Amino acid sequence: MTNKFIMLFLLFPLVCFGQSEVNEKVRKRSERNFPSINTSENTTVIVPNSQPTIVYPYTNFYNPYNPYIPYSTRPFRGTSGYYGNDYYNGHSGYKKPSNFDTRLGLVGGLSSPSSIGMYGTFGNDLFIYLSYEGSKISEYEHYDNIDYEDVVSWNDERIGEFERYTSFTLGIGGEINENISHFAGVNLNKIDKDLVFFDELLILSDNGEYSINDTDKRDFGLVYGALFNIKKLNFGPSIYFLTKTRVNLHLGFSF
Repeated sequence: MTNKFIMLFLLFPLVCFGQSEVNEKVRKRSERNFPSINTSENTTVIVPNSQPTIVYPYTNFYNPYNPYIPYSTRPFRGTSGYYGNDYYNGHSGYKKPSNFDTRLGLVGGLSSPSSIGMYGTFGNDLFIYLSYEGSKISEYEHYDNIDYEDVVSWNDERIGEFERYTSFTLGIGGEINENISHFAGVNLNKIDKDLVFFDELLILSDNGEYSINDTDKRDFGLVYGALFNIKKLNFGPSIYFLTKTRVNLHLGFSF
């Protein structure tokens, strides 16, 4: 009988600790799925319109200061009586717009973590280069409200890590010849690193795997690349440097 009491006395802290872990994990999952929202009472303020409504009655007399008159019997810089081609054809400062080429396509990062996104160039002999890319989204149940100290207290096993990469590039480029163009610019990138653990109680996820925040690294660097044009098809590489070195490939079409 005495031995049974001793065993119960020794097991009592373990039972209490296990129940405490269950309660904490249930609370953490509930907080993530149903975050609290602070609401404040808003008072609607109606501001009256201080400017009177101006009504322009129809008139058949020419008035260059009234843009609401759709037609005038008095011609303006021409014989048509409206702002049309008569004005522009007779105006020495008018220039026809130059050709404006657009290239759109996919850009893929070959470095780890691999990424995919879109790029575009806007211009002709000189053009603006824009691109955005990102790696795959985490498939783990992620918890922003769990820190490393919580995981250590639960003694959950660490089973890996996950990195999410995003990048935005802005540059300027130009044609080398009819079939080759190059560009250079500035790259802004971010790497979010998460730590992945296993919950033996299967509370934090259905399969027990979950992730928490580790580090968020923001960086910037330079990019240089080239595009080769074959009729409407364009392709080429680019490389990031002065940051984590990455190599990308482009494939797109001209419009």
